[in-house]
Amino acid sequence: MSIIIPNYNHAKFLQKRLDTIINQTYQNFEVIILDDASTDRSIDILKTYKNHEKISHFIVNTQNSGSPFKQWFKGISVARGDYIWIAESDDFASPLFLEKVLGCFNRSYAPDVVFVGTTNVDANNNDIGNTTRIERKYEKLLEKDFNMAGKEFLNYFMPDYCIIRNVSSAVFKKSLLSEKAKKVITYKTIGDFYFWVHLCLENYRFTYMSEKLNFMRKHEGTVRNNAKKMTYRKKEYRLIHRVVLLRKWFNYALIKKIIIYNIKSVVRKA
Repeated sequence: MSIIIPNYNHAKFLQKRLDTIINQTYQNFEVIILDDASTDRSIDILKTYKNHEKISHFIVNTQNSGSPFKQWFKGISVARGDYIWIAESDDFASPLFLEKVLGCFNRSYAPDVVFVGTTNVDANNNDIGNTTRIERKYEKLLEKDFNMAGKEFLNYFMPDYCIIRNVSSAVFKKSLLSEKAKKVITYKTIGDFYFWVHLCLENYRFTYMSEKLNFMRKHEGTVRNNAKKMTYRKKEYRLIHRVVLLRKWFNYALIKKIIIYNIKSVVRKA
């Protein structure tokens, strides 16, 4: 099991993130720490963990890569585990996260990706409730565990819903990675969305555990609080829609969602 922590300027949240990883009830893992040339106190904090027995790699960029998704694959390239958990540096997890998630891979359904329920928290760890449109739209679906093959699961992503709340909530098999999957590094804001959609198109198997073992932070540094990144986001959704349509397996419900989304985008610009 390999845990990759890509960090950029999340000094305030690093200790909680690292402590909730190191104190997992499941302990057969390595930790790969990546810092993307942070300008805050991140390096000072990370150095206090550098020699911990669980840390297999401590990699600090001298220049910012410009993409968290490039950091994903830098970490994956040195990972030794069969399973990958990309644990974003501003989030944290229940100590039971790995024990329960990895247990799902041994069940008869044999999923390729397992993801869990998520609690939204603020910068001070306070629960801020189910505030996203995804959680409102799919409230009933997310109340119970489920297994689903990728092409069916894709219905819950289009046109711009990422039903997997964030990458911190998921563990996936390293064997899934391909050259097409690595195209994630060309995205600036929604590389994770591309990654999940790509796996759906390959019809990999997904398992969802409704237990809220992941804690996702909402704070001023997130994409939705950055106008420039939101502009990139809209362009990248359209790129992903094109990827889906070019696959030419005719799911008319998906095609309809994509067409309506693009028509609305044109109308808003007019």
